[in-house]
Amino acid sequence: MLAQQRKRGRKMKASRCIFALMLALMLVLAAAVAAQTPVNLSKSAQPSSSSDWNADFGPYKANDGDLTTRWNAAADDVNGSWLAMTWSSPQTINKVVVRQAFDRIRKFHIEVMDPVTKDWKAVYESPTPINPTNNPNPTFTIVLQPAVTTTGVRLFIDEATVCVSIFELEAYKVPLGILKGTVKDEAGKGIAGAVVTAGGNQALTDANGAYEMLIDAGTYDVTAVKTGEFRSRTTRGVKVDADATVTQDFVLIALPPNLARSATATSSSDWSEDYDAPKAIDGSMQTRWNAAAGDVEGAYVDLEWSSQQTFNKVTIREAFDRIREYALQIFDKSKGDWVDIYRATVPTTGGDPVLSVVFSKPVTTNTLRVLVSRADNVASIWELEVSNVPVGTVKGTVVDVTSGKPVAGATVTVGPGGAIVAADSNGAFSTMVEPDEYLVSASATGYLSGDPKVVVVSKDKPVEVVLQLAPLGENLALKGKPSASSDDGTNVPENVLDGDLTTAWMSDPLQTKRQWIGVTWDKETQFRMVALLGFRGVIQKSRLEILAPSGEWEPIPDTEFNPEFTGPSKTFLFEKPISAKALRYFIFYTNHDTNVPGLSELEVYNPPVLEAPKPAVVPGDMNGDGKIGIPDATIALQIAVGLLKTPTQEQIEAGDINKNGKIDIADVTRILRAAVGLDKLS
Repeated sequence: MLAQQRKRGRKMKASRCIFALMLALMLVLAAAVAAQTPVNLSKSAQPSSSSDWNADFGPYKANDGDLTTRWNAAADDVNGSWLAMTWSSPQTINKVVVRQAFDRIRKFHIEVMDPVTKDWKAVYESPTPINPTNNPNPTFTIVLQPAVTTTGVRLFIDEATVCVSIFELEAYKVPLGILKGTVKDEAGKGIAGAVVTAGGNQALTDANGAYEMLIDAGTYDVTAVKTGEFRSRTTRGVKVDADATVTQDFVLIALPPNLARSATATSSSDWSEDYDAPKAIDGSMQTRWNAAAGDVEGAYVDLEWSSQQTFNKVTIREAFDRIREYALQIFDKSKGDWVDIYRATVPTTGGDPVLSVVFSKPVTTNTLRVLVSRADNVASIWELEVSNVPVGTVKGTVVDVTSGKPVAGATVTVGPGGAIVAADSNGAFSTMVEPDEYLVSASATGYLSGDPKVVVVSKDKPVEVVLQLAPLGENLALKGKPSASSDDGTNVPENVLDGDLTTAWMSDPLQTKRQWIGVTWDKETQFRMVALLGFRGVIQKSRLEILAPSGEWEPIPDTEFNPEFTGPSKTFLFEKPISAKALRYFIFYTNHDTNVPGLSELEVYNPPVLEAPKPAVVPGDMNGDGKIGIPDATIALQIAVGLLKTPTQEQIEAGDINKNGKIDIADVTRILRAAVGLDKLS
C-alpha cells in the first residue's frame, strides 16, 4: 500500500512538473509573439519633405513599403533638404533605417520631435567615412540607445553631391543585442579604422582596434576588413540574443606590399582629371580611374616601373561590374608589342567585383597592362594591386548533377577576391590562391548556378571540391506565343524570343505606363525560373504575373522590383514549380512618360528541384540539433497553437509523435516529457 502511494505521489509530482513547464512554455510563446517580424512604424506616419522632384517622387513614396518607389528632392534642394515621418500620438523607437538611392549623401543627421515642445532635436550624426564600402545604393542603419519616445523622425541632409533620393525611411522598436570585440593584426596590435559588418550593420574600429554595435537580435555572418592593408575575415553563424552581449574578435593577416604604388600609371583615356590613371594606384578606395566616354573595348591602364619587379599576384578592384573580358599583358621588347600573360572572361555578379589572379610562376617585368577587351560600359577601377603572396591550390571538377557528366567550360569563382577560372573539356579546374577561407561556386550556360562550398586553403595541401550544376532544360518560352500590350511597329513582341540581345520589344511611345510583354501556351505549363534579359528604358516598377484559371492576371509573389537598380537583367528562381497557361512581365511605369520601356529576351525554364541528402529525422528534435530539449517543445507548441504557420516537412515528421498527421498538444506533451527525462520517443 505504501509503495503504491509513493508511486502515485511521484506521478502527481511529475504531472505538476509537466504543468509548470507547459505554463512556462506559454510564457515563452507570449514573448515569441512580441518578437515576431518588427513593424515599420513609418508606414502609419504622415510623410513630409522640404521639396519633391515631382508628384511621382513625393514623400509618400518613402513610407509605402515599396523598394521600387522613392522620394526625390527637387533639383535645387540639396544641402538642407529633409524627409520626415510624423505620428498623431507618441511612438517609442530605437532604430531608424535610411534606404538611399545613388549614394549622394555625404553628411546627414537624424532628428526626433519632442512630443511636448514640438521642436526637432538631433539624436544622431553620420560617421566619417559615411559609406566605407562604396555601396552604390547604401543603407544606413541607426540604433538609438536609449530608445526615444517621439511624434516624429526626420532625416536632415547636411551635405550631398546632388538632390537626394530615398527609397524608404523606416522606424522600428526592436529587441537589440550588443556585438563587440577587437580586430588585431598577427602581432596582437589593434587595427584602427577596420570595418566590421554584420548584416546591414557596420562599425569602425577605434584606435585600439575595438568595435561595438547595437544590432537586432539574430544570427549573423560577421566580417572584418581593412581594404588595401589586410585580408578580410568572416565568422559565420554568430548568434546575438536580445539584451545580451556577444564578443567576436578577429585577427587579420596583413597584405603584402602593393608594388603598383611605386609604378607610374598611364591609360588609354581618362573620364576627367578627377578620374585619371594615377587614381587606380593611390591606395584609396574613395578614388578611381574611369575610362573616357566611348573608350569601352580596348581601354587599358599601364603600369611602368623604373626597374624590374617580380610578382605572382594581380588584383583588380573594379567598380560597377562592367568588365566582361580582360587580359594582363607585359611588353615584349623582342617583339615590340604587348603579349598576354593571362586572359579571362568575367561573369556578371553585380556590385564592385574583385578580380584576382595568382600565377604558378612569378612574373618579372618593368611593365604591366590591364587591357579591357570587352565591357558593358566604360571601365572603372578603384585600385590595382601587384604583389607577392604565399600560394595554395583549389582544384576539382564541375559536373551535371542529373547525369554526372562533366560540364565543360564552366566558370568557377573562388571568392571573395580569390580567382575566376574556366573548367576544361573534362570539367576540371585548378587555380592558385592565397591560403585562406573561400566560397567556391560554379556557373555555366544552360545551367543553374550552383550553391557555393566553403573551403579552407592551406599552403601545403591542395583542396579538392566537386561542384554540381542543375541543367535548365529547354526554354519553354519558345513553345508559347508572344504578345504585348502595345509595340512601336518595329520592335515587336517576337523579338523577345529570337535569342538576340541586340533586338528588343518596345512599347508604343505614347503608352509607357502599365505595359507588358509575355507568352501564352496551348496548355498548362510548369516552370521554376524566369529570366528577363536586357531592360530598355528606365523601368522603375515591374513584376511577373500569371493568368489564373478565372481569366484574371495574378502577380507572382515576391517578384516586384525596380530594374533601375538591378542591372541589365533579372532572374527569378522559384522554390516550387508554377503552373499557368500564360506568363507576362508587367511594367507599371518608367522614370518619365517619354521614356519607352522594353525588353530584349524572355526565357522560361523548369529545372529539376534538387534536394540535399537529409539526415534521419529524430522524433521530437524540432530544431535539428540532434537532441531533445525545451526549445523543441517550444517549437512544437508554436505549431500546435497556430503561431508557427509554415513548419518545415522535417519539423512535421519530427513533431508528429502520435502519427495522426498533425502536431497537437498531445505531441507537445510527449516532447516536453522527453525533454525532462520522463519519456522516451522512438
